[in-house]
Order: sequence, then structure tokens, then C-alpha cells
Amino acid sequence: MRKVCVLGMVSVIAGLAFATDWPQWRGVNRDGQSPDAIALSWNKGGPKQLWRVSTSGAGYASPVIVGDRVYITASKDSDGEWRGMLYALNAKDGSLVWTCDYGPEWKKSYEFARTSPTVYGDNLYLFGGMGQLVCVSRKDGKIVWSVDTIKEFGGQNIVWGLAESPLIVDGKVICQPGGTDTSVVAVDAKTGKMIWKSKGLSDTSSYCSPIFVAEVNQIVTHTKESLVGLDASTGAVLWKTPHKNFRAIHPNTPLILKADKQGYTVVVASGYKYKMECYKISLKDGKWDVAKVWEQPEADVHHHGLLKFGEVIVGAASKGTLCVISPDDGKVLYKVEEVQTPSIMAAPGRVIAYSEKGDVFLLDLQKDKYTICGKLPVDYGEKQHWAHPVIANGVLYIRHGKELAAYAVMK
Repeated sequence: MRKVCVLGMVSVIAGLAFATDWPQWRGVNRDGQSPDAIALSWNKGGPKQLWRVSTSGAGYASPVIVGDRVYITASKDSDGEWRGMLYALNAKDGSLVWTCDYGPEWKKSYEFARTSPTVYGDNLYLFGGMGQLVCVSRKDGKIVWSVDTIKEFGGQNIVWGLAESPLIVDGKVICQPGGTDTSVVAVDAKTGKMIWKSKGLSDTSSYCSPIFVAEVNQIVTHTKESLVGLDASTGAVLWKTPHKNFRAIHPNTPLILKADKQGYTVVVASGYKYKMECYKISLKDGKWDVAKVWEQPEADVHHHGLLKFGEVIVGAASKGTLCVISPDDGKVLYKVEEVQTPSIMAAPGRVIAYSEKGDVFLLDLQKDKYTICGKLPVDYGEKQHWAHPVIANGVLYIRHGKELAAYAVMK
């Protein structure tokens, strides 16, 4: 029996996010955490595969799961035009329920679809690589509304296509078209009509999917030039601090370590030798103050995600190792050399690391040591192993190109 979770982001995804569902990018709270009690070790060869399916298009995006449905995006060539596809699958066996062509998709370098849909009420919301913000009915896959954010909001595309999974806060869909005074916008989830825009923040997108800090009603995200905090109700820029690497790519969702009404601590990393950084955001004399707590140049996480696990922070260095870091001072405690540049998530007691080399590792990461508790080879699919792993309802989902596989990992 599922229990309704009422913490953090779940208040935003009202009535839909069960304790073991994964209703959006990086999970219920966008922190890469699953509450599922999974098996703490795997037999040789990994957990049992329940099913594997091939979609008609390919993608880098992770699936989202709510109840008995799995939703995943892909892109494919259709009579010479690259199109974005959204699939609804039966979680029991992977069988197709419906498909939705949501519009033109990115076709240049690294052409696979990036956006993970967000479940909210009866609909799904996604942001395509060509700037389309789309609302799709969960019932039948029909498009409810679609907005070309480049045309309507003066947005700008970027080097490898817009790559964002929409955030929904109190009925507002948040996305980053990257236009003049429209770096970030909020539209009505029912209609697609603009509610607010981030005036004074005229900067392009940076591949980042934002996060909501409920304690202070702020949206935190990266633009091309800055790490920023916005008022979730009005879009007002509350604070910003310079944050730019030489490619202006900041694809990791910021990691919130702790928060209360007086402020919060956030960890960010952007790859390309920029370094990992920790900031304290605090309210002082009615204004928001930004203070750097520490930085760690060895942990230049590219696009593989940041994770808080027990007493440590976990992140992949783009040079090819998994770094385990102290949240207090940013010190690298050790590196897991066997695990090469993985996308990461966690369940109670274990980290799941999906390596770019094509293996999924089950890891126990303590402050002073680590144990590899299982390994699963991903010997199917094509091109880069970039999709993040997902655990929902006791099932591990691994995506590689056109292939999506489900594995039984319940304790």
C-alpha cells in the first residue's frame, strides 16, 4: 500500500506523488533520492530483469513513474524532420499505452531527447530541445496546450539545444527560455499563459532544471552567467552570484543541503574544470546575502548529478572517478576509481551509479570507506550512457538510447 508523502516538493505535486513514485526529474524532491527499501546487495550479474522494451525513438532523458504508468521522451527522424515523442508505458510489463508527437526536436550534435516530463494533476509537462513547452493529457496522450517559448517569450536556443525538465510550483510551470527579461518564466499549468517573467535577468539558459526551496519560497537555478534565486510567486530576482565556466554549461540541478525560513545551503557543480562550490544563502537586514562556504576543484561534475548521502556528498568528476566529499569543508574524502563518470541516485543505505562505461553499480559509501555491493552490465542500447537511473515502486529503471529496462530491486 502506498502512502501519500507530504514533505518538500510533494506539496507542489498535489495528490499524485506517492512515497514510491518518481513524478519528475531527479525524483519527488529533485534531489535524486528514492524512499524505497531496496536490497542491499545484488547477486552476480545484477538484479532480475523484469522487462525490456525498445521505443521508436531514442533519448538521454530519464523516465518518470506515477502509479502503474512509466512516461519517457525520445526523438526520431520522421520523413526528414526530427520529432519529439512522449511514450506512456505499462509499468507491469513495459507495453505501450499511448504515444504523443510533441513537436520538432533538436537534431544537431547529441540529437537524443533530453527532457524528462513532470507529472502534475491529470497532465504531463515537458520542455523540448527547440523550446516548446508542452502540456499533455495523461489519460490519452493528447496535447492540451503548447507554447513556442522562443517565439512567444523571445527565448534563445543554445549550443546543444535547450535541455530542461520543467518545475511546477503552486500551479505554475517554470522554465528557462533565456530571453531579454524572460530568462526564467512561469506559465499557468492549465492554460500555458504567462504569469510572471524574471525582469532584469536577461541571460540565456544553461541546461539546468531548477529546484524549489519551499522554506523560503525560492526557485534556484543556473543561467549562462550566474547562480540565481527567484521569488517563486513573482519571479523577482532575490539574489545572484557569478557562476560561469568556459562553455557556459551548468546542467546539474542545485543540491539543497539544509533550509529553514532564514536561509539555506546550496551546493553546485558545472564541469569543465569549474569546480564544485557551496554557498550559504541567508536573510540579513531584509535582503538575501550570498556567501561562499567552500569550493572543490577536483569535483567538476559535468551532467551526472549531485547527491547527499548520509554524511557525504557524492559527485562524478569529469576526469572519470566518483568523488566522495565532506559537506562541511568540501574536502575530497576518497575516490571510487572503479566507477567511471556515473550518473547517480540513492535509496536508503545505497547509491546507484550508472557509469558512462556501461555498468550500474550498487554502492555503500561511508565517510571513511566504500563497498561495491553489486554490478549490472548494460549491454543493450546505443551511444552514450547518459540517462540517470531511477527507482520507483521497488523497480530500478535503466535507459540507454532506444532501450528501457526494468529490474526488481525491492528488499
